[in-house]
Amino acid sequence: MKSCPTCNRTYTDAYRNLAEAYGALGNRAMAAKYFALAVEAIPTDVFLLNRLGWLLATSPEDSIRQGAKAVAVAERAVELTARKDATSLDTLAAAYAEADRFSDAVRVGSEAIALAERTGRPELLAELRDRLARYQAGQKFRERY
Repeated sequence: MKSCPTCNRTYTDAYRNLAEAYGALGNRAMAAKYFALAVEAIPTDVFLLNRLGWLLATSPEDSIRQGAKAVAVAERAVELTARKDATSLDTLAAAYAEADRFSDAVRVGSEAIALAERTGRPELLAELRDRLARYQAGQKFRERY
């Protein structure tokens, strides 16, 4: 793919729209494929990194989950946001759990909760706390079918 901002944005929008459509239809494999293509086009898009990382970490389908790749993608989102985005931290915690790095998942999940509290994101707290409890118990988080 040629490297030009306009080309990348055009491809990214198309890939993102396809990924969201496939996700809405429950086709997580195709959603992951198109989120990956979108990330390839614009590797600094935090939203796309989070969507891809979340799918790779939490899909109920074994064939879609890829712990190491989820960690790499989520770590990139956290780096880009300078650890100031609770959603990115949540994605990273889920990725660490998927990769059997539960102590890291607990540490980052706790960080996400503290950040959500500090930045006035109470709508996230119940879910973040539920996931943290899972990681503390050595359990991975799975989205529902």
